[in-house]
Amino acid sequence: MSYPHHLNLGHPPYGPPLLRPSSPADTIGTVYGPDETSQSDDELSQEAFDNKCEEGLKLREMRETEVLANRCPLLPKPKAGTEEKDMFISVMANLRNEVRKLEENELFEETMLRGSQVGLEPQPSSNNIDSIMRSMMGYPTPKSNNTVVNSNQHGAGATDFGNPAWNPGFRPLYPTNEASGGSTPGKRTSKGKGKS
Repeated sequence: MSYPHHLNLGHPPYGPPLLRPSSPADTIGTVYGPDETSQSDDELSQEAFDNKCEEGLKLREMRETEVLANRCPLLPKPKAGTEEKDMFISVMANLRNEVRKLEENELFEETMLRGSQVGLEPQPSSNNIDSIMRSMMGYPTPKSNNTVVNSNQHGAGATDFGNPAWNPGFRPLYPTNEASGGSTPGKRTSKGKGKS
């Protein structure tokens, strides 16, 4: 028994290739002026013209770093006081340059070796979720627990939950007034039971 094979031709796996000729110079605003070769360059042969261009580019000359690398590291003994002073100044300048390069390389290597600082972040010092949330939200962490035992209100063991950590502007629906000694609406007072 053969099963039908469904092909989704609406979405090809790859976009069609972009095949077009390169843009001509006139379309991108590049306009080449007339040839401005000087009369003296016109009179030169091709080989002489190539040599002149290479001299201008200094392709066959050594770079400054190569010249410095080929110098003899031994210092000759100066014959006069001025030569000794000049040599001292150049040696100190070279030493300062080398120290500066070493400091830059050390700073770069420290930055590369340091890498990500994610593993070095301080971990939470508490297992209490309320104190962690308060520290993340910028609220001061309370010194005591939010549950406070109040023995003067409705007998021993009654609790006042205070403000929850997630809502610092929390106001209880029925505020308690300890000074008036009144009862809270919706709660019964026990007569003759418990200590007052």
